[in-house]
Amino acid sequence: GDADVAVQRKVVAQRLAGVGEAMHHGGGHAVAVTLQQGDEIVVRVALVQEQRLAEVGGDAQLPLERGELLFESGDYKGALDALDKVPDDAVDGMAGQTRKLAQQTLDVTASFTELKSRQGHFIIRYAPGPDAAIAELAGDVLDRAWQTIGRDLGLKPSDAIRVEILGAPADLAKLSPLTETEIETTGTIALSKYGKLMVVSPRATLFGYPWMDTLAHEYTHILVSRISHDTVPVWLQEGLARFEQTRWRRPPEVALSSTEQALL
Repeated sequence: GDADVAVQRKVVAQRLAGVGEAMHHGGGHAVAVTLQQGDEIVVRVALVQEQRLAEVGGDAQLPLERGELLFESGDYKGALDALDKVPDDAVDGMAGQTRKLAQQTLDVTASFTELKSRQGHFIIRYAPGPDAAIAELAGDVLDRAWQTIGRDLGLKPSDAIRVEILGAPADLAKLSPLTETEIETTGTIALSKYGKLMVVSPRATLFGYPWMDTLAHEYTHILVSRISHDTVPVWLQEGLARFEQTRWRRPPEVALSSTEQALL
């Protein structure tokens, strides 16, 4: 009814005011955090408000915020264009960091094609060729995870989540803050960051790995971050992701493999 509409409008207005205030003081970091929470529309409206402030006060932070928004929306070329005239050392060096990340991501993904999952909840991006079959399977796995894990955690995103299938672990280093050494040392094969999933193709590893469960694991991280506004401690994040990673293919259960039992 009208009362419900009025309440919804009030909530949106309060959310806009809060995001606008955070962006005005927190800049690009606030944009990134808000995007991770799935509030892209709110960020876009807040950026319009920020534009008006910038026109009056000449705030040099606005191009960085635009760059952050475009990058986290998957428009890497647009992010670079937004940052074109911004010095690398602007906003405590964040402009240079964002530019480098956008350029490296664009270099890796420039030739990628994309496939929407059958239910439309995910956009899978990958290099044309053998990974096409993997991309289709990934979409099916994630669509099932969207249903089951979403039901468990109480969140089924309305926006399509981007997934990038990478050709080598070295590419993961280019698309994230991790170095190649850190990736080799930790055995990291996938990440959920910048509002998307990044996963190395199983073809790039000698013996393969349980990449379907890994996709569900990383997707759980995105949901938990959105639900909690990225406030859940790492140990709980990992515990939830570990519990939920098989939910796309079987009922919930607490089961440890022999290897995991040995580690304990």
